[in-house]
Amino acid sequence: MKFRAKTIRTQILYPFLIILIILPVVIIIFFSIGITFIMQNYAKKELSNTVTTMEALLNSLETNELNQGETTGTSDTEEMARELSVGLTAAQLVGNTKFYILQEKEILYPLDIKNDSIAAYFTEAMAKGNMIKDSKIHKCRIDRKTCFYTCGLLKHFNTYTDLSILFVTTNEYYTKWIFSINTILIIILILVVSISAIFVLRIADNISRPIVDACIYAAEIGKGDFISVPIVESNEEIKQFCFSLNEMSTRLKDYDETQKQFMQNASHELRTPLMSIQGYAEGIENDVFPDPKEAAQVIKKESLRLNKLVTELLTLSRIENHTYTHDLQIFNLSDLILDYLQRVNGLLMKSHLSLKTEFSENIFALLDEGLFSQTVINIISNATRYAKNEIWIKTYLETIDGKEFSCVEISDDGEGIKSEELPHLFERFYKGSKGNFGLGLAISKSAMESMGGTLKAFNRQGAVFLLQLPYMK
Repeated sequence: MKFRAKTIRTQILYPFLIILIILPVVIIIFFSIGITFIMQNYAKKELSNTVTTMEALLNSLETNELNQGETTGTSDTEEMARELSVGLTAAQLVGNTKFYILQEKEILYPLDIKNDSIAAYFTEAMAKGNMIKDSKIHKCRIDRKTCFYTCGLLKHFNTYTDLSILFVTTNEYYTKWIFSINTILIIILILVVSISAIFVLRIADNISRPIVDACIYAAEIGKGDFISVPIVESNEEIKQFCFSLNEMSTRLKDYDETQKQFMQNASHELRTPLMSIQGYAEGIENDVFPDPKEAAQVIKKESLRLNKLVTELLTLSRIENHTYTHDLQIFNLSDLILDYLQRVNGLLMKSHLSLKTEFSENIFALLDEGLFSQTVINIISNATRYAKNEIWIKTYLETIDGKEFSCVEISDDGEGIKSEELPHLFERFYKGSKGNFGLGLAISKSAMESMGGTLKAFNRQGAVFLLQLPYMK
């Protein structure tokens, strides 16, 4: 099963929405836990304060009991319970705290406990003997509510030592309060999430829309319509992306035009020798030439010319397509140039040119000897066609921006390169006034660049060609 790839818009939007949903939930959970813990501690503190108030009240009631006992000499348990309830109610204890007056396993106050779940719970606890009667605060669950209670004996009253008071506080009030806060908090978070989602959606659209548009332009460029992509100013990355697309479109357009021109020029250059070969072959076939040997010599000459042209085209194509297999080794350039001069010595003598050399020692570079020899010999052959009397060749080291380069300089005393020809000198099939195919210098430049070097041309007294390769020790 093939899954559809996520868009940039969804990759930006989904994580933000997930975070915006999960984060509020986590906040509410931790807030509820924290506020519940605080409220329970507050409930315990409230209960403790209630007990303290009760202690003061009991001291007051004890004095009244003694005075009454001296007067009447009698005391009644139910009457004592009534007085305690009246006194505790009059003390205005916190409304969230309830109190019960107990006698052994019976609740004396309040009298009506039919619908009181707390009274029912503690009545059952007293019946089972699970009721803890001491001054400590204990925790229990009644009707799914957390309650805190404390139960102490009336030790102040000698006559009523079987009486005890139970104080109970529940979290019902705090639960409602927490629920109200959580409701408000949820409403606020929903508003924040909604507003944030709108902003995130707009941000995602602002990022994805220019990229989608750029993809459409790229598709058009891929079809051969080398259009210009509008520059989007939304952010620097997309702006740079549009610049890159425009640069790519320009280069592809130039390359396409160059390829078309190349095919036209190559077809023309190949057609010329082929037509000569065909014409002379037909002449021999029809006994047009009285001496077929001369025609055969022309066919041979044109075949060699055609073979050289095809070889140069293949070499240039392999270099530019990065399919040429380099055999890189470290050579001394001065030694290589001396060897190459022996190969072209006959050409120099035929052209009646003198050669002057100036070689430095230890000029080493990493290169492909086959490509380098072809480059040097091409440039020297080119110089013989334009030099008047002399050709100079020298090797030296040059430091450029802190890096050392091994240099070979080949110059002549000719008229130099015409200013209108100089920008096109290394273009394929661009021929000067005395050029052959217009491929030699194009091959030389591509060969030097494929080896990590450069080839430059300029005028001094005549034309100067400068070959540079990184220096290797």
